[in-house]
Amino acid sequence: MLQPWYADSTAMIGPPVDGIPHQAMQLLEECGPACGYYPKLSKSIFVPSSPEARDECQWRLAEFQFEFQDGSCYVAGFISTDDVKCEWLEPQIKEWDTGIETLSCITKQYPQTAYAGLVKSLQMEWMYLQCILPGIEDIMAPLEEAIQKIFLPALFEEPEASLTALRPLMCLGVGKADLGVPDPRDTVKANLLALQSITIFLVDSLATRTPLSTVAYLEGGSQL
Repeated sequence: MLQPWYADSTAMIGPPVDGIPHQAMQLLEECGPACGYYPKLSKSIFVPSSPEARDECQWRLAEFQFEFQDGSCYVAGFISTDDVKCEWLEPQIKEWDTGIETLSCITKQYPQTAYAGLVKSLQMEWMYLQCILPGIEDIMAPLEEAIQKIFLPALFEEPEASLTALRPLMCLGVGKADLGVPDPRDTVKANLLALQSITIFLVDSLATRTPLSTVAYLEGGSQL
């Protein structure tokens, strides 16, 4: 099983076959205390890859008393099936949507502040999310709708129809003399690819169980 560690928290990833998860937990309980790590099984969460895997693992791992969930937060991300991921994201999308509407209300009196709030705060939050969760283009749709139908008309004091043709230009960065407000759906793949490029040496080290070469990391990172 692959075991990425983050500070004093660990995770185990692998197929629920041949008693591998059971053996891994036994070894962790046996060897962990000698290294200063004491597993807290009551606080451990098991996220199955499918309902079938859940049933099998609940039976095989009954002695460990895991908390079985269909999805769980992990290092600022979320591990789950696509359906559960959508349910987890929905409240956050609504919160950002409300934030866009709130900023729209102050554009007439404080246009620069409203614009900065969107591109320096809200936009940075959902771009971070896009770096760690793949396949969420459709979930981002309400944000683009709020930007296009509420925020931009309020900022420019123009009806939505007058700004439709200009929307692609507004996606360009400020270095190109525009707003730098891209469609949130269009940045998902690019942000995910950027993070994958940055972390490729760490991922390879974990997946192949080889030492992490900081020299190769620095040399590769300089070429990204």
